[in-house]
Amino acid sequence: MSWMDSRLEALRLDEEEKKRVQQETHQLEQQPPSAWLNLIAAIEANLAEWNCKNERTQLQLNQSAGQISLHHAGQLGSILELHLDPRALVVKYSAPTRQSNHWMRHSGELQINSEGLFAGSPGSEVPKPLTAAETSQFLLKPVLFG
Repeated sequence: MSWMDSRLEALRLDEEEKKRVQQETHQLEQQPPSAWLNLIAAIEANLAEWNCKNERTQLQLNQSAGQISLHHAGQLGSILELHLDPRALVVKYSAPTRQSNHWMRHSGELQINSEGLFAGSPGSEVPKPLTAAETSQFLLKPVLFG
């Protein structure tokens, strides 16, 4: 094998390795973190319970990649929206809530930590990291009972 052949072979192998790393990175970005999937499952369970106990106000959950929205059945306007930023591992939430005869916004960000828990920023409404079930309750309580 000549020096040129060995150099071309090395370049080809380097290029294959770069493509493999890019594909793996892309696949990781496409797969949502398990904490996000656990949160969606907890919200779905809470909504199923709500819909069984409250026949007049049925709720539906719409999902797309990295986003969910909650709305009253048969209506388009959402009462809660969640957006996942998979690179930053942040869940942004937003919901209008009615409290004491005035409207206020229930919104903020939750960071997914290394244990798969949801933590608020310093000074936020979330005093300690929450499990998916606790996060579901934190998000739904003002929307359902606010």
